Amino acid sequence: MQHFMERDAVVGISDIDTRALVRHIRNKGAMNAIISSSELNVEILKKELEKVPSMDGLELSSFVSTEKA
Repeated sequence: MQHFMERDAVVGISDIDTRALVRHIRNKGAMNAIISSSELNVEILKKELEKVPSMDGLELSSFVSTEKA
């Protein structure tokens, strides 16, 4: 699996309680996040995340949906 993800430059995470994550998102609403395997300094990652536009009011479904089945 990792080979395919590396080949296709897909980011993945592991060892996370996905149920807790879903509950958190349901309770707090959509939010920005950052995942990095190269930069591990939390303060630098926070600064990078601050550069990302807010999720408030964004309509994102048209960007992730396919045009045809």
